[in-house]
Amino acid sequence: MKKLAPARKRADTLRAAKVDQILIVDNDPVFLALLAKFLKKDGFHVLTAKDGVSALKILKAVTPDVILLDLVMPNVSGDRLCRMIREMDTAVKDVYIILVTALASEGVTVDYLGMGANDCIAKASFNQTYKKINEALSCFEKKAHRKKQDRIDRPAEILPRNLIGELISINRNHEAFMSNSSEGRLELTEGGSVIFANPAAISIFGQPEIALISVKFVDLFPKQEQAGISKLLSAKKRRRPADGNLSFRLPSSREVVVKALHIAHEKKYIVILRDVTEQKGFERALLKAYADLETRVAERTAELKRANEALHAELEERRKIEGMLQQSRNTLRSVFDSISDPLIMVDRDLCIRMANRATVDYFHSADYLEILGKPFTALAQEHFDLDLLNSVQSAVLHFEESSFESNSPEKSGKYEKVFVYPTHEEYRVSGSAIVRISDITKEKIMTTELIQQEKLAALGLLVSSVTHEINNPNNLILFNVPILRDYLGAMLPMVQDQAAGRAGVEIMGMSRDAFQEDVLKLLTNIQNGAERIHATVAKFVGFSKKRTCDKRVPVEPCEPIEKAVSICRHQIKRTIRTFEVDIEANMPTILADPLALEQVIINLLINASQVTDKEDSRLGLKAFVEKNGGNRFTIEITDNGCGMDEETKKKIFYPFFTSRKDGKGTGLGLYIVKSLVDEMTGQIEVLTEPGKGSTFRISIPVNQAKP
Repeated sequence: MKKLAPARKRADTLRAAKVDQILIVDNDPVFLALLAKFLKKDGFHVLTAKDGVSALKILKAVTPDVILLDLVMPNVSGDRLCRMIREMDTAVKDVYIILVTALASEGVTVDYLGMGANDCIAKASFNQTYKKINEALSCFEKKAHRKKQDRIDRPAEILPRNLIGELISINRNHEAFMSNSSEGRLELTEGGSVIFANPAAISIFGQPEIALISVKFVDLFPKQEQAGISKLLSAKKRRRPADGNLSFRLPSSREVVVKALHIAHEKKYIVILRDVTEQKGFERALLKAYADLETRVAERTAELKRANEALHAELEERRKIEGMLQQSRNTLRSVFDSISDPLIMVDRDLCIRMANRATVDYFHSADYLEILGKPFTALAQEHFDLDLLNSVQSAVLHFEESSFESNSPEKSGKYEKVFVYPTHEEYRVSGSAIVRISDITKEKIMTTELIQQEKLAALGLLVSSVTHEINNPNNLILFNVPILRDYLGAMLPMVQDQAAGRAGVEIMGMSRDAFQEDVLKLLTNIQNGAERIHATVAKFVGFSKKRTCDKRVPVEPCEPIEKAVSICRHQIKRTIRTFEVDIEANMPTILADPLALEQVIINLLINASQVTDKEDSRLGLKAFVEKNGGNRFTIEITDNGCGMDEETKKKIFYPFFTSRKDGKGTGLGLYIVKSLVDEMTGQIEVLTEPGKGSTFRISIPVNQAKP
């Protein structure tokens, strides 16, 4: 071994050339172990594989710098392994490969470049082989700068061996036979790992060859099929091949028939695959078609049986129908005749084809024969004017459903309406249309009466609106005259005292006493006039009409609120113990009718004061701008009166509806409030609870213009 000492110097050179990791693939365990030992001793990282399958497993995880590869190996030969390495899609495909084979020692030309290798060494004695390996590795540094010539370093002594070449030739012939087979063929180790797959098998599995090699055969099938595959491979104990009629489904949904043969002396399996996807599909389709055919034959037989039974039943039914048909004709004639309006079937020429008893009576005929076949226009001209008859004829000709009202009741002495109903297309052979003449005299009279009642109701609404408008200011006069009388009663004595020392003083051309008497008389006259107005207005209570807001202008909401509160304050104080007004400062303008808004507030305040009869009666008015509700001006009027139930709440805005028991209510106040709020594009909402009080909330959109 002293001759191997220079190898360490070469190893140092190789490490400088960045050769660090070497994979040795050889099925000779002695040569494999010896070569690995010496290369490790030279400082290299060495990986070893006893066959091609083991080498592929290593190369999937590691990328060595150099691969020393034997050409003749079981399962996966060196040339196949070399080709598969070059087809890999990782950095392994560019690794430096040196073939180390005894085949070159026999003088056989090895096309290692065609196999994908970078160099080839003839395997002889270990010392010679190791020396050549070191020399080949020394060329690794220059492999990217010059093309390797097709030469093989052979030992000086050629051993007379032809057996290996013959074995390789046999192996290549076997692989060529397997590759050209139309059936999928696999070779498995005794443990079930794939070591060879021909193109047909690769196509069936849909995976590249490198992905199939070293994979467990059973793992190529879904879990539900793996037990069957394992059972099939257990046929190694039998000398005959396993059953080849068993089909299995692949993950790709293809179906294959698998036949497995165990080669005992070689400790491997030959597996034959036949793609039967289309065949199985045809078989299933055939079975389904056969089952469908049997079902259809059975159904058709049953249909024929039912048809035969139905035919006999139909014949019997027809006999019954013929009798019933005659009876139906008689019934139809009876129904037709029982209709009080004249019904006439006419053809396109308006000749009468059929008529009921009412028609015979209408035209004062003796029987049907007297009017059948005659033109309808000739018979009806005494009852209707020519324009109506022409309209009826046009509707019949164009198959239009129409109705025409008689405008000449003087001919028949009553109001009548003629209806035209086109017949269905399939029945137009018998007649084109049915004409009905209907007496609408009662309907006309009722309509006229209804219109008159609506006019009276409208007049009532108009009168009610006017009286309500008069009543509110007149009530203020009635309320304030007594107060004014009290004020004068307190003030006049003071005037008398001031004028006591001044003789001959006159006021408005009258003496002091005459002036005092005249002032009191004026107050009395004002009060009497207001009472007369009140009495007159009371006679018109019961009518109402919506007031329209003709003027909607930007309004400062504080002004109408303060006016309304000022007008109502004295009346409110008569019945309400606590009256609170809360108006938000600096409110924006709103688009409204100020008089309408004032009237709305007055009506709500007066109504609230009238229904609040508790000792601790309270009434509140709150005005503010609601930001969350879309920037709306809101007025809330809240009382702690009797409140309302749901049924009353639904009706409070109806005209003439009142809940007051004393007969003083007109039922128009809230109706007018609702109408005015609607006209101002506002909303009114009522929150109430019986016994606790009510809140009327009015919201009006804020005018976006600056006040």
